[in-house]
Amino acid sequence: MTAIDVRTFKNTDLTGTDMVVAVPSVGLASTIAATYLITTLDTDQIAAFDSDEFPPLSMVYARRPKFPVRVYYAEKEKLSIFICEVPLATKIDSFSFSA
Repeated sequence: MTAIDVRTFKNTDLTGTDMVVAVPSVGLASTIAATYLITTLDTDQIAAFDSDEFPPLSMVYARRPKFPVRVYYAEKEKLSIFICEVPLATKIDSFSFSA
């Protein structure tokens, strides 16, 4: 079983919001588009995901380390953005979430 640790930085109700999901793919187009949205909209990082199954790395933006799997929220646009900057396993039998 793969354990995923959810780290909540800001409690936000995402009910009724639109969500952009960006996971690595050929050419990284979705990740680039999500990064553009995060940097141009007024977003707050509301959560991060961590797991022993993820590669041991950190992303650095504006001289600050970031988890490679994060969730942002743009309140004005009612838009949440899930961005994953690491390859995920193609097959996972089961998950266990912990907060």
